[in-house]
Amino acid sequence: MADLPDLGAELLHEMTRQPEAVARTVEDAALGRYLGRVADAVRTSGELLVTGMGGSFHAGLVLARMLRACGVRAWALPSSELAHYDVPAVWPRLLLSQSGASIEITRLLERWQGDAFGLTLDPDSPLGQAGAGVVPGGPERAYAATRSFTTTVAALYRLAAELGAEVDVGGLAASLVPALAPLPGLEPALAQLEGADAVFVTGRGLLHGLAEYVALLLMELTRLPCAPLEAAQFRHGPVEAAGERLAAVALVAQGEPGRLVRRFASVLAAAGSPTLVLGARDDAGEADEVATVALPAAGEAAAVLPLAVAAQRLGVLMAEARGIVPGVPLRSGKVTREE
Repeated sequence: MADLPDLGAELLHEMTRQPEAVARTVEDAALGRYLGRVADAVRTSGELLVTGMGGSFHAGLVLARMLRACGVRAWALPSSELAHYDVPAVWPRLLLSQSGASIEITRLLERWQGDAFGLTLDPDSPLGQAGAGVVPGGPERAYAATRSFTTTVAALYRLAAELGAEVDVGGLAASLVPALAPLPGLEPALAQLEGADAVFVTGRGLLHGLAEYVALLLMELTRLPCAPLEAAQFRHGPVEAAGERLAAVALVAQGEPGRLVRRFASVLAAAGSPTLVLGARDDAGEADEVATVALPAAGEAAAVLPLAVAAQRLGVLMAEARGIVPGVPLRSGKVTREE
């Protein structure tokens, strides 16, 4: 058990190196050539099926939403579903796996017999050995995806930019710096969430995919029940669960969808739920009962990575407040090898 604090330190190390890792990802020439091949295939067919598990799948949700706005028929589906049920007749297919060795990914490699593209952090994994594109930086050792998520999203943003998405790929690394700097709202946010029995994470658009990642991250680190829910869906029944035992983390960006999410956060707070807004502060100010962790103003695409990093820091603080060494799992491993 003596190595447990070292695993916790490894998580913090992975978090702090994310700007440098994202910079390498957006500059890597070999990865750029590979993504160009994927983009050519998407242009030919007009469609793309993205698949993965865990944080890799959530990164795929962000990509699929972005590509649909560019006119691409894009879907993101869990690999576990595709491994056992009928596969949509969509090509190209893009397998996402930070480890490149999850059981669902290896099953799809066997089922599709190489008829797919892929992205992984481990060139020596089954996915890497099958010819997938390699996100630089090497495998992520720490438990709970941090660097692997942000660098995978950065790689996918390069692909989206090739296909016409309006995203400042060159500014991604710098956008993470404010999220790693002192954030005065983090401590009040932690106090706001103490005492809750469960946490919902909510957002819209690209931030709905991010909410899936944040909910998974918080559950892994804090061992609290956490679930993602698209903000509009929250109004269709689940709002009945609002109250002091149900906390909410609302992810917001600039634009009308962000204003709608912010407005609903105030509804939850008024119903008694400990509520945190994570994102740019509203010029009109927040309701007194809504804590805010403020980040520089950004649209949805630019907000995804800074919000992910801020959520990582929140998860670490929440875990420590519960007496948990963050990044030290009880029942899980870094690579899931059994169904």
